[in-house]
Amino acid sequence: MAAIGLGAAAYKLGEVAVDQGKQFVKAPSTGKGLLTAGAATGTVLVGAGSVALAGKSLGVPFMEKAGMTVLNGVKDGVVTSAEFVGEKVAAPVFNFAVKNPGITLGALAVAAGASYYIYQQNKEEKAGN
Repeated sequence: MAAIGLGAAAYKLGEVAVDQGKQFVKAPSTGKGLLTAGAATGTVLVGAGSVALAGKSLGVPFMEKAGMTVLNGVKDGVVTSAEFVGEKVAAPVFNFAVKNPGITLGALAVAAGASYYIYQQNKEEKAGN
């Protein structure tokens, strides 16, 4: 029963991933891209979990192995991506911030000001509609 539930969840997540992907193609944005990637990843993980669980429950070793292979592959990909981001992006940014606190605080102040301005503009736009 759990495998059937996971299969249904994978189907619904797949629908969300496709819908988000269509929205992203129409109007690309970071948020829509992240939602699409998250829904697609969730679909793969839930689908693979469903296959592995069904294989184990039904005593079909190749199904269980196939599902577990996908799950482990995704896990390894996520770990590798996180390590890359940490080494190539986060560490240099952090080191720069520590070595240049004045510039860092100035950049944060500008970012906060710009974010507040955009928030106020959106708030006024929504109030006018």
